[in-house]
Amino acid sequence: MTSNQNTINNNIDNNKMCTIHPNRDIVFFCLDCKLIPCCIECTSSKGEHHGHRTDTLESTSNIISLMNNFKDDIYQKVIERIDSNKTILKQSNDKYNEIQSQFNNNNNSLKKEIKKIHDIISIIELDIKKQLETTFENNTLINTIITSSINNGNQILSTIVNNENENENENITLNTNLLEPEIKYTQTDTNGKITIKVKINVDMNFKNSTSTNNKPDIVVFDYVAKLIRVIDVCVPYDRNIIKRQWEKIDKYSYFINYFKNQYKDENDKSFDVQIVPIITGAFGSIISSNTTHTINNVTHPIRTLKECVYQLPLSITERERLIKKVPRLAITGTSLLLNAWSQHHLISKTNNNN
Repeated sequence: MTSNQNTINNNIDNNKMCTIHPNRDIVFFCLDCKLIPCCIECTSSKGEHHGHRTDTLESTSNIISLMNNFKDDIYQKVIERIDSNKTILKQSNDKYNEIQSQFNNNNNSLKKEIKKIHDIISIIELDIKKQLETTFENNTLINTIITSSINNGNQILSTIVNNENENENENITLNTNLLEPEIKYTQTDTNGKITIKVKINVDMNFKNSTSTNNKPDIVVFDYVAKLIRVIDVCVPYDRNIIKRQWEKIDKYSYFINYFKNQYKDENDKSFDVQIVPIITGAFGSIISSNTTHTINNVTHPIRTLKECVYQLPLSITERERLIKKVPRLAITGTSLLLNAWSQHHLISKTNNNN
């Protein structure tokens, strides 16, 4: 006990200054405040321990009471506070770790989403580039076709102009308007009687026929040769020229019997009737050899363009000239259509861009 008391006294001697009044020495223990050390000023009328019961520092009983109070009360509270601080620290660390983990997850998720967006944008960029390249290639192709067609058309038109000049030099004239629905070539005898030699119907609808296909392009009635020619002109896509001739022959075959019953000579003999399809491709292809074509178990002979043209009531020179002209005229028409289409396409595209 004496040893402990000496130790306490030594510790007290090492720190005798009041914590509230640092210039004053500690001289008392406040008995009402659980033996808190205090100085003379603390117990004065203005002090914190004024009117409290006090005892001197040298009192052994006070020192022992102070130690017991520390042991039984303060020490336990310190231990509890330490444990509480450890618990709070652990909870804080756990919460921090949770926040850090969530931060890492959110950061990784953000990177993944940004990468997805970047990938989508890259795909869209590639798709738009491909569309632009395709559009440019298509426009380049269209420009090439138009340029080629116009150049070919100009060449053909120049040839046509030259041919027309040749016709003028040969004093070939047309005395009738070929746009009229009916053209008649007549002869007047010495008695003034007018006789129809040739009658031409242009784009005429034969309403008396029972067929719905009753409007061929041209029908030539040759009253001298007792011959009727049903002529129809078609400019299909080049690979369909044989099929289209078959369709024209099949379409107008009705007129063979129809006209034979309608037109007879003075001996009651029916006029001959010929179906004459003039077919050439949009880019100048022609049928150059005879063949046959069958659709739905129906077969028709397919004739060359030359053979069809030679059925027309023209001179040999005119026939040969027409054989050359028809493909050129088809190409010219195609060129004009392409030119008109390209102008419309460019105007529409310009309006859409604006």
